[in-house]
Amino acid sequence: MPHADVTINRSAYTVTATMSNKAKVGVSLIVYPDKYQTASATPFTVTRGADKTYTWTAAQADSYGYAFSIYGPDGFVRSFAGDIVPAGTTTGQIPRVAATPVTGHARSLRLTLANDGTTAVAYTLTVNDYAGTTQTVAVGAKRVTNVTWPVDADGYYDVIITANTSDGFTRRYAGRIA
Repeated sequence: MPHADVTINRSAYTVTATMSNKAKVGVSLIVYPDKYQTASATPFTVTRGADKTYTWTAAQADSYGYAFSIYGPDGFVRSFAGDIVPAGTTTGQIPRVAATPVTGHARSLRLTLANDGTTAVAYTLTVNDYAGTTQTVAVGAKRVTNVTWPVDADGYYDVIITANTSDGFTRRYAGRIA
């Protein structure tokens, strides 16, 4: 089962995607820039227990913007977009999202919605396919809220998360939890 999520280094203006795989066999994943960079494909083969990373370095000319997607087998998609808030900035909205697949009897996707800033962030979770209900979740200053996103009977999910920020903050998590 492939998975990928990002961490943002606000001092270095980088976004690093860590791609992992819990399946018994390797998986091929491909990263494509969605904006700001020339269209190209960066392939990765991720074997069980051997994470791979892809780092996006944002340019000041692009307001420190980033936008890229990771594609893989069986409906696997991860998309990440927004602007990197400079490290010295502590006020305003500073959204941060992470997803964790939950396996076993209660398969689901645990979404961690965080706000590292001083102004509330309203996240909109939109069902793109399969299961779930579109909802808005407000996260106050310096707070974290967890949301359990459902999967369908076959373990598939597809959710798009946006924030009420002016930078186009977007996350898309799609795939299958076996």
